[in-house]
Amino acid sequence: HVLLQVYVLPLRKRNAATTAAPKIQSDNVPKLDIQEINTLFCNVEAILNVSEQVLKEFEADLTSFPNQVGQIFLKLAPTLKLYLAFATSVRSAIDKHKHLLETNSSYKAFCEICAARDESERGDLQS
Repeated sequence: HVLLQVYVLPLRKRNAATTAAPKIQSDNVPKLDIQEINTLFCNVEAILNVSEQVLKEFEADLTSFPNQVGQIFLKLAPTLKLYLAFATSVRSAIDKHKHLLETNSSYKAFCEICAARDESERGDLQS
């Protein structure tokens, strides 16, 4: 949730020309094109949803754990394919992030502000 709240949503909102996310002034959020944002964060919102769904399935069936582990993964198999798209895009995301840090001072400042926020636990985007 930290990645989403601290980095993704402010960038998506700023670049959709809507109001900025709470606690971040819109002028502190860099203007990136949608392709850059998609390269940086791919389908992270969908991955978060799938991860939460997997967790809920495990928590709901703790009485029969570990016997139902396979069944849970079979049930969720179609949605787990999202992880493949995410995994194959990680290198591009890292490269884009490094490039933007080197060439876009407002993006670099935004990342520094976000990393310093309490919610991010002093972790930067690469962590």
